[in-house]
Amino acid sequence: MMENDYEPPRKKRIKSSNCVICDRPLADELSTKNPTVDGIRTLIDAVRIRKDAVYERLSPSIDDIIAGKIKIAFHRSCRASYTTKRNVHLVASRGDTGPTQSTSQIPDVTPRKRLLRADTTNFNIRTQCFVCAKSYKRNERLTPISTGAGTSTRENMLIAVIDRLDEEMRLRMLAHPDLFAYDASYHRSCYAAYISKRNIQAAKTRTEQEQSAKTLFEKGFKLFCEELEVAIFSANKPVLLLSELHSRFVEILRTVGADDPDSYRSWKLKEKLKAQYGEKLIFISQSGKSDLMCSKDLTLGEALKRVNSIQLEKSDDGSIEFVGSGSDLSDSIILHRAADIVRTSIANVSFISDYYPSSGDIGIEKCVAFVPTPLLEFIAWCTSQKAFESAMSFTDGCATGNLLQVLAICQNIIGLSNNIPTPISFGLGIQMHHKFGSKQLIEVLHELGHSIPYDEVRRFLTSVAEEDQQHEGAYIPRGIAKYNEDDVHSIVDAAIDNFDQNEETLDGSSTTHSMAAVLYQRTSSKAHMPGIPRSQHKSLDAAKYLEDNLAIFNKPHKRPEPKRVPEKSVFDVQQADSHRQAELRDLVWKVCRNMEDIDLLPAWSGFNAMVTKSEIPVALVRYLPFIKAPPTDFSTVYTIILKFISIAKSQGQPHILVTADLAIYSKAQQIIWDRLELQDSVTMRLGVMHLIMSFLASIGKLYGDGGFLDLLTSSGVYATGTAQLMLQGKHYARGIRGVKVVHEAMTRLFLSSAEIYASQNGLPWIDDEVHTLATNLQSSIQKKNYSSCSEICLLLDGKYMGCNCHYLSPRTHYLKLHVFDTKKGLRV
Repeated sequence: MMENDYEPPRKKRIKSSNCVICDRPLADELSTKNPTVDGIRTLIDAVRIRKDAVYERLSPSIDDIIAGKIKIAFHRSCRASYTTKRNVHLVASRGDTGPTQSTSQIPDVTPRKRLLRADTTNFNIRTQCFVCAKSYKRNERLTPISTGAGTSTRENMLIAVIDRLDEEMRLRMLAHPDLFAYDASYHRSCYAAYISKRNIQAAKTRTEQEQSAKTLFEKGFKLFCEELEVAIFSANKPVLLLSELHSRFVEILRTVGADDPDSYRSWKLKEKLKAQYGEKLIFISQSGKSDLMCSKDLTLGEALKRVNSIQLEKSDDGSIEFVGSGSDLSDSIILHRAADIVRTSIANVSFISDYYPSSGDIGIEKCVAFVPTPLLEFIAWCTSQKAFESAMSFTDGCATGNLLQVLAICQNIIGLSNNIPTPISFGLGIQMHHKFGSKQLIEVLHELGHSIPYDEVRRFLTSVAEEDQQHEGAYIPRGIAKYNEDDVHSIVDAAIDNFDQNEETLDGSSTTHSMAAVLYQRTSSKAHMPGIPRSQHKSLDAAKYLEDNLAIFNKPHKRPEPKRVPEKSVFDVQQADSHRQAELRDLVWKVCRNMEDIDLLPAWSGFNAMVTKSEIPVALVRYLPFIKAPPTDFSTVYTIILKFISIAKSQGQPHILVTADLAIYSKAQQIIWDRLELQDSVTMRLGVMHLIMSFLASIGKLYGDGGFLDLLTSSGVYATGTAQLMLQGKHYARGIRGVKVVHEAMTRLFLSSAEIYASQNGLPWIDDEVHTLATNLQSSIQKKNYSSCSEICLLLDGKYMGCNCHYLSPRTHYLKLHVFDTKKGLRV
């Protein structure tokens, strides 16, 4: 347009009775009709920055307004919101200043302005139907709200509004909290149709489809703009054909899954680009040809000169490339192509839908499989050569180097690109909640892209709780396999203990004393557990889930006693091979520790850890719901025993073993002795710690006054008070160590005496072969060669398999030892 064709804007009449900002009637008590000069200047400055509809209305008369020739007035709230620095800065930073009016009927993929409650205030609820917003309807009159029906009618409307996802009707109902007080009217047919369940479902489906289509168009347009910005604003400043841009946009829409992308016309795309970039882009019309588009930094003459010298091409994956005559691709174009390849590979990655993953679905193998290979290789190569080699040499269950860090970066990229949680972000959020329980920590990690939001963590915990409560009969936790007679590891055992929290408070309230119970199964096979159904709730409705009543157990007047066991079955028990092998293994350790040149052999625990070959499967532990009752109460213990029996029967297991501490064990045994029908279904076992404490107390009872206490104290190893408590079974760790130290010391004295006896009587002691094997055993232990240690120990065991391993016999002289062979001496 030439300068002579410029036409100044016409002055529009400004009504002094309306707000100059919202153009609505003024309210006397909430308006300013005579603003000050400074107030007018502040408003004019905001108008000039915003350049919106208010600017169009006032721009022809700004000078007259400042000079006072034209009077203006405004609502105080409108002026405060319009001129605040924060709102003006947000409008300026978004770059969306200026009116953007469009007559195009294309689906708008840009974010819509949020609908405010004030946008519905032009609706008159007294003269119009609050459903259809019409005053007249053929063959039907408006019906006023009757007395007492306003609240129920509004509640029915709000329920339908929520299901329909109708934002406009929701704001209309919120603007009129009492329909009867506002003299509301409605058409009966409109109201009945609006709250009809069939119509609600149809409206909800239609709204969801529209929102889904809009979301896909928004996603496709965003991806298209990212590609376009890399090319159009590069140093090459290319000139592009609108037809090719339209083809590329249609391909992107088809990639993201938009419905009927071919119906989107090029002129619609042109209007969208104008609305998105404004004056940053220039469109050049060509008669009979597709329009040209270029950056505003390129003059019209340069653009026309480049039309014949620049060729627009498409790469193999469909992204846009611009090749100039005789010039190589720029780094930005190469990086853009690589990014497009990576983004295409992660476009269809998904994680959580209707089910939460199990623990096996977020292991290291699943995390590697979740990341597409192009992304993993690209990030690993960008990190370091070591990271790339670690990623390429990954084997199942073994993460080497900084592979986990690379996987975390890759999954953060996937989560940000697809707006979905990832296995690492999901697992990290759950772990942080379990370890710290901090909402703030989880939200900070979520803002950084490393974790799921706190609301999702609460939804997961609620889903787990709801699934645990939805069962009939005996509750079997997830992952517990059925009992199999041919597989000893399929046996389910149980353990119970007290759970105390806030044991002592000032007022004695808010304390917790409950019974905790677990099931454990040493299964050799890992069964795949199905996912947990994803709940829509973030908290559990405790009223729906009532606790089970306790089974009442009345303590008998006479203390029950255990069934008497025949004495024959106690003393005629044959030693098992494992017991025999353990004795031989102990003898090997004692003799090797006593050799003069064997000084690096570990203590008893370390020695057995190195030479053992037994492989025990990892136990699968599953928790049962707490019983909120005192754990040492007879009824509480009786209830949990009945639950364990019920679980065993539902698993097809005839018997169950239950482990407990001393306090609960004593109560449980009294219950089993009193109720004979329980003896064939459950067996109580004292916990290992309490069992060893009982053994320590027994040793102290038998040998404490026989010199054991004096030996511990006179040697200076333990104080008197400590030694006394050790022999009472109080100090667990000290007691075990003290007994092992005394045992080894007495063994050394015994073997030294045996060696002296052998030399005095001309008997051979330890031969060279045994000494060589002991030296090799020490060397293998230092190298942590487990297989070699086991083999050498088996050889040493074989040399003594035919002899009696009891050191002393009460019927013989203390030096006439059963471990001696009168011809060959001590054989180990």
